[in-house]
Amino acid sequence: MTGQIRREKRVPVNCTVRTREHGARQVTARLADITRFGCRIELVSRVKMHEEIWVRPPGLCPLRPFVCWAENFNAGVKFASPMHPAVFDHLVASIERA
Repeated sequence: MTGQIRREKRVPVNCTVRTREHGARQVTARLADITRFGCRIELVSRVKMHEEIWVRPPGLCPLRPFVCWAENFNAGVKFASPMHPAVFDHLVASIERA
């Protein structure tokens, strides 16, 4: 989305993640970019602003983010707690190796 101030530069990635909305089954989504504070995902269904969606990147425990913006089947989410820098670096490196 335009006009937003970001704490960190987004890192473009392309990998599959598992997502789950409250009370629903896990589904596959695509992780498009990520920072320690949130990410952009491409989903198979639409989501609503402020909705909680669990996101499980490869090799990590599920992260608890909230939808900051949603447009068609894309959503920008903010993690409830930022990722530790070492965990973030490890995740990005493992995605780039895959």
